[in-house]
Amino acid sequence: VELPPTVWAATGPLAKGRVLSSQDLKEVPFVTSATSQSTTVDDCVQRLEDLVGMELKRSVSTGQIFLKVDV
Repeated sequence: VELPPTVWAATGPLAKGRVLSSQDLKEVPFVTSATSQSTTVDDCVQRLEDLVGMELKRSVSTGQIFLKVDV
């Protein structure tokens, strides 16, 4: 059995311009149905250190997976 890769999602609604902290983030399994069908795991942020301290370019919803273009 192979587990799906994990990516990072928002723990709550986050406004554009927010600087992210570890409390804003949760690790979740990548599921294609949770994103656009054209989104691949490579489009998503897979490492915590690639998000902490970064500023959001757009608002995100609770549970929304972070894409590399979001920060």
